[in-house]
Amino acid sequence: MNKVSLLAASVVLALTGCNDSNGDIHEGITPKPTPKPTPAGVVITAIDGYLQNAEVWIDTNDTSKLDNGDTKLSEKTDASGKFTLPAEYKGHSVFIKAIAGKTIDSSRGLISENFELATTSGSTVINPMTSMVVNLLATDSTLTQEEAEANVINSVTGSGLAASKELIFGDYIADDSKEAKALNVIGETLVDNAELPVEKQLELTDAVAVETKTVIDNDGDLTDFSPIVNTDGSVTPNSRPVVNTPLKPITLELGSAWTNIDAADNFSDAEDHTLTFSFSALKGQLNGLKIDPKTGIISGSPITAGDFNYQVFAEDVLGSLSYPLNLKVTIESPNTAPVVDAPAAKVLQADIDVWSLVEGEKPTASINIASLFTDADGDTLTYRADSTLTVDNGVETGFQVWIDKEGNISFNGLISRAAEGGVETLSVWAKDDINEAEAQHIFTLPQIEKATTPEPTPELGFTQAHFEKGGVWKMGSFDNGDAEVAYASMRIIDGVNQFCFATEDENNDNTLSSGLWKDGLTNLDKKEADIAASCQPAELNEDGTLSLVEGNESHTMTMVYQNVTDSTDYQIIIKMSDGELFWLDSSDTLFASFTNPEAKGNYIEYTLLDDANGYNKHYPILSTFTYTETSNTPDELIMREGTYDATSITENVTWNGEWSVIGLSPTSSEQYLALPEFNDDVNRDVIRRYFTYRNFGDINIGIGDSDKDNAIDYDGFFFITSDNEDIMTKITAAWTNK
Repeated sequence: MNKVSLLAASVVLALTGCNDSNGDIHEGITPKPTPKPTPAGVVITAIDGYLQNAEVWIDTNDTSKLDNGDTKLSEKTDASGKFTLPAEYKGHSVFIKAIAGKTIDSSRGLISENFELATTSGSTVINPMTSMVVNLLATDSTLTQEEAEANVINSVTGSGLAASKELIFGDYIADDSKEAKALNVIGETLVDNAELPVEKQLELTDAVAVETKTVIDNDGDLTDFSPIVNTDGSVTPNSRPVVNTPLKPITLELGSAWTNIDAADNFSDAEDHTLTFSFSALKGQLNGLKIDPKTGIISGSPITAGDFNYQVFAEDVLGSLSYPLNLKVTIESPNTAPVVDAPAAKVLQADIDVWSLVEGEKPTASINIASLFTDADGDTLTYRADSTLTVDNGVETGFQVWIDKEGNISFNGLISRAAEGGVETLSVWAKDDINEAEAQHIFTLPQIEKATTPEPTPELGFTQAHFEKGGVWKMGSFDNGDAEVAYASMRIIDGVNQFCFATEDENNDNTLSSGLWKDGLTNLDKKEADIAASCQPAELNEDGTLSLVEGNESHTMTMVYQNVTDSTDYQIIIKMSDGELFWLDSSDTLFASFTNPEAKGNYIEYTLLDDANGYNKHYPILSTFTYTETSNTPDELIMREGTYDATSITENVTWNGEWSVIGLSPTSSEQYLALPEFNDDVNRDVIRRYFTYRNFGDINIGIGDSDKDNAIDYDGFFFITSDNEDIMTKITAAWTNK
């Protein structure tokens, strides 16, 4: 588990207002409008079988690898595996991410493990062979696309398999030839062994092609051919278990007894292997049913009314999995789904019509939609919401719709475009706990005014006054994999502006991530600040940045936040040109100096930290925490406690938990904010501890660690907190801007 993540153990659900629908739309309700694709876009098909509901990513940084610099489209692949690539992305490679439990393979059913496939720009098909081409280009920058394609083609046809280039890199699922079926076997095998490096995938392709060629030469059938990949890379012929007979649809009254189904009777295996069985629901909800993996008996008691589609799989002792055996179950109930109250809808629409919306601004309007839905059975309803403003030409805009359990709707993020009244919409859904079906209503939004160009404001920046300040400063890095901390200074030496940072790479006192960090800070306070030995010339630029000259190299330092104290000390957040973020403090506050968390009771706070693993790898995450205090009665260690609701603004996810303010010991005055979470490293609950370290005016610098070793953890890190959303958003934007 990532040592610094506030999300790591609990962030598993996407923001309610941004989820895709997993329920049926109630009859008679208008469905959510689908944004029209760009007319000049390219239709691309994703294939293992045809992959439905897979994520689509654009290699916008042209690394031939899927990474944080790439762009995720809001559109997912449809039931035919197709999606429309917007015209502006035609020149980039494209990735699809198949997500376990969500993506459906038209041949192999609901997938159980994540995998990625890719294709180069200009292609209209993504399949395992096009993916090998992209992987070759990513691992060998000297290869041309033509050379990479030739390597893949040779791995297929070196066996004598007569497959054309167009078929290898095309839609072989739609072709009924024996060569197309051989390519399907090769493709499925590659997906099942996606963890192999591309060189081994080429060898595997050749080995599977040899086996399929043998089957073809012997007039065999490749339909259920499923070769086994051995640990030494060799391939053993095998057939997957086969569905003999389909299962009939089942209709049952909610509360009636379920009649067990023996699914084993519906499968056979050519090699007469012993089979085991598994069971999945296409919408992720088993609804009270289960399967015995040894006998194939499907049993249980349905708990919710609705239509449910299941897939049953048989697996032989060699690991070959059958294609799915489909089962449709309809659970009926006299209980009815919620419906839209038309008069209430008109009243709410009238309220929305007077909203003031402006491009480039965050809406301040809010509305409660609980009165919009009625439920004849008096069931408690749950809600979700979305808007067309969350997407622009297939790409998420960062605009979010939030809805709580009481039906209160609010908004986060900036509106990305102006629009006439009625063009953009707000959609809301309601669902009870009995029926799978949802009720939906679509509100139209009023006119969104075009943004006005604001008057230019002075930018943050360094001045000569910073160098004239001189003296001994202190400095620390927000890099999770480094967390350097050391004496620093901005000063003038022999008439030249100098920037100084006295870190020693091999000294554990100079990092929070190695050694007992609190002891290290105490040790730093005892050392002399030998600043002059670690200085380099600093050129003050017109835009307020600094250029640090070191040998033949020059690095740019940009100020992203500054607080000037009453004693004219500078407290600054800076970003280096390599993306690393630092704090810099000219005050005489000691390294080992902490303050107790403020007794604020109920409050909202924003937290920014680096969630990347590894040195000089940066993945800033900005989250908002709403703290509610439930007790302020101190005992020996616990000073205050309560609950919190959190949302990652960066990743559009929510979670919640409990918090407490705890003293380090009964005799210690130092306190920290404690957030419990489960830790994979030690396989138990641990306490993530967040100390208030330095006050920087509108923000605070904190130090975090955990108690997983029942002591201060070796892995400390710096983070930023504030109740000022605007400042935190600006710092985050500056950090993430490459």
